Amino acid sequence: YYLDFNGNRQEVNIGQFPELNGNSSKTIEAWAQARSFNNAGIWQAGQRGATGKDFSLRTSSTNDVWRVQHWGTPDYDATVAGSKDKWNHYAVTYNGSTSKLYVNGLQVAQENANLNTGSLAIQLARWQGSFFNGAIDQMRVWEDDLSGTTLEEYSRKAIDGSHPNVNSLLGSYDFDEGSGNFTFDNSLNNRGAAYLSNAPAWNPIRSWDLFKGMEETNIRPKVIFHQDIFTATLDSSFLYDTIYRAPVQIRKFENTSAGIIIADDETLYPNIATDTLTVWEAEVYRYTFDRMSGQKVDSVFINKSGVERNFLKEWYSPLARFEIGRFITPYGIGLDLGPDGFTWWYDVTDYAPLLRDSVDISTGNQQELVDLKFHMIKGEPTREVVGINRIWGQNRSYSYRNLDDDVSLSEKTLDLFPNTESYKVRTRITGHGHNSNDGNFPHCCEWKDNEHSLQVDGVNAGVWHIWQTHECALNPVYPQGGTWPGAREGWCPGDVVKNFDYEIEDYISGTEVKLDYSITPVPANNLGMGSGNYQMAMQLFQYGPYKSEFDAEVEEIISPSNKAYYSRQSLLCKNPYVVIRNNGSETLNKLNVYYGVSGGVEWVKPWFGTLGPNETTEVELDVTGAGFWSGNGQNMFTARVEGPNGRVDEYADNDALTVPLQIPDHYEGKVVISFTTNSAANENALTVKDLEGNMIVDWSTLNNTTTYTDTVQGNNSCYILEVTDSQDDGLSYWARPGQGSGALRLFIYNSSDVIVGVKAFESEFGNRLRYNFTVGDNAIGDFSPADTGAGPGTSPWLGDLEYDVNGIKEFYLSPNPTTNLLNVELIGLEGEVELEILDLSGKRVKLQKQSTENYTKAAINVSSLPAGVYLMNVVGDDFKKVKKFTKN
Repeated sequence: YYLDFNGNRQEVNIGQFPELNGNSSKTIEAWAQARSFNNAGIWQAGQRGATGKDFSLRTSSTNDVWRVQHWGTPDYDATVAGSKDKWNHYAVTYNGSTSKLYVNGLQVAQENANLNTGSLAIQLARWQGSFFNGAIDQMRVWEDDLSGTTLEEYSRKAIDGSHPNVNSLLGSYDFDEGSGNFTFDNSLNNRGAAYLSNAPAWNPIRSWDLFKGMEETNIRPKVIFHQDIFTATLDSSFLYDTIYRAPVQIRKFENTSAGIIIADDETLYPNIATDTLTVWEAEVYRYTFDRMSGQKVDSVFINKSGVERNFLKEWYSPLARFEIGRFITPYGIGLDLGPDGFTWWYDVTDYAPLLRDSVDISTGNQQELVDLKFHMIKGEPTREVVGINRIWGQNRSYSYRNLDDDVSLSEKTLDLFPNTESYKVRTRITGHGHNSNDGNFPHCCEWKDNEHSLQVDGVNAGVWHIWQTHECALNPVYPQGGTWPGAREGWCPGDVVKNFDYEIEDYISGTEVKLDYSITPVPANNLGMGSGNYQMAMQLFQYGPYKSEFDAEVEEIISPSNKAYYSRQSLLCKNPYVVIRNNGSETLNKLNVYYGVSGGVEWVKPWFGTLGPNETTEVELDVTGAGFWSGNGQNMFTARVEGPNGRVDEYADNDALTVPLQIPDHYEGKVVISFTTNSAANENALTVKDLEGNMIVDWSTLNNTTTYTDTVQGNNSCYILEVTDSQDDGLSYWARPGQGSGALRLFIYNSSDVIVGVKAFESEFGNRLRYNFTVGDNAIGDFSPADTGAGPGTSPWLGDLEYDVNGIKEFYLSPNPTTNLLNVELIGLEGEVELEILDLSGKRVKLQKQSTENYTKAAINVSSLPAGVYLMNVVGDDFKKVKKFTKN
């Protein structure tokens, strides 16, 4: 007999063979006939998802092309002409350094490989999620590498004591049972039964396909032909008998893991039956038949005494889920990301070994439209990733209490891959939940600053905090709905979650490593916090040797930059900032940074410090005077590094980085700054500095609900206007209606002292608002800014500027809070608008219509309204916006 598989989730699990683990010699062989080439395997052995862990033989998607699957670079293919629909004997051997594929005893392919075969069960007729469509017979497993001669000689006959490798035989399955749901090991090891999932068919081998059980002999058969005349007699007799129904044996493999899929790296695997039941079919009739006619003459109904239900479960998942990045979507109430959306960047170079072959990718988001793109940057990685371990399994949520009690993320021992030299633990953690004894603040874990630590072989290798003190209030995506500016544990709405990486090779000795995690204990006086939770991904990257000793890289240019992500940091009228990375194996102590604009003079800054392998540092580059920015008008900025530790950089392709410049708005006339404070003016300050750092305007001591003005006259300089808020709630914030609202605007004048434009700024800016602009007859340098003479510039969006001068639509309320009159400034609106005041239930309490033309001031008498919080709803052509104000 042989087993016939239809390709529809039929398979045989023959259990684990620990003798095959690691780099040991091994052979797996079987007869097979493939009807389809659909990426399914004759067998699946080892472990998927890590280089060198697999030891499988599978079909490809091309007829007659077979793949020996070791995962990653050791994989290799072989074309076996005519193998489709034909019985062949296949064997894969490994001797510690070379993997070979034999077909019918002949070697057809080989590959040098350093394997580290994993410890999962061997499964016939599948590979990953693809199932074999064809026939399989005579499966054998050896802890030795068999020669082609031996494979060919014994492929068609039984194993006996004359086999040269007989003592290395681990298991042998001939599939000659002919029926039932189990097949048995015929070797002396007697490994027990292997379960047939989803009933593959038992088929007898046809004479023209006979390929096994053959023995050579020199004995000639003796054939005698006899001829005679025979008389046939037909006789019959009655036989009375009782035929008993055959019992059925049910072997139970009960799920010891509460009905979940067991993770790939778990040692728990239920391949031993937990119970065996002998049962008879019930709810059928027992019949008595007439002895003469054979007709049924009586029947008795057999009632059931119990019910056993069959449940099919996926005990081992062939898929391993890795989180390669985490992003928290922005709070979307009133959020506008524009027609092109907003782009966030992740460096996923270390995950490249996972992004090969067939991969499922999910963003895990069901609310926003998300566009995911991969940018392939030509070059060499710093070091090869040999393997990636999910230290405590796939990313998931853990309760704060269980993390503190070491119920979750307790010490874990991991094997180290051969030929690895360096190791990195990557942590990605975010706190969630509003839990405390009484539900009131302080609570955990979104709003609690905890300390996290990593232990390697019992030694503290890293202590860190993930608390985002001001980062959320400096988010380039603003304003958002909800409590977007508030400090949080490890995340901000509308931002990438930061990785905290730790190089741990200095703590490791031997072939394994013990990793443990700990956290600030749950406060004894607020145990309710323990019900908060952390979403955690913890991964171990194992690397081969560094490609270079000395390799410095300009990883990023923060300022000047046209990336929207750096829009709140990038300023042209300020020293440039770049990020330097050490990609070599040696610590960097010095290098030179060269920088300049296209067509201009290249400046140099010597850098001194201590930068270990794979570490980064932010470097400020000095600029004095406007001459630095003079170039050829192409408006590009370049930074490059040279001479790490006085040596030649061994990889020049990453030495330099060039980005477009974001050109400041340019005004030829005077600019009047008008700044109205809210009721928390002590939290705010406004400054204006020129290119040399001289203070032009300094308002640091301010009164509540007061308007301040000052003028910046043209002297051909570049200015930085900055407004700060110490409590991260800007000039306006819905969650603090008591502070009211303030406003910042620039009035642009021409040479005739006539207002030709008004530039408005978003009041709900969180921590800081910055704006870059130039004033004078000529812009600094040789830039090509969009300029309208005495009027406003139309350069792209920059810094904290929400609108261009041309076409802005905004309104401001002052004073806020108010007692009698509420002033409404309308900017960029034309025609008639409605000024509608609503109470918090949405009921209209006052309506005033107002004609507008670009910039209009209106006043509404609210003295008759009861004290409280109200909504001002301004509605015009293509404009509708609501703001809160307080009536005292």
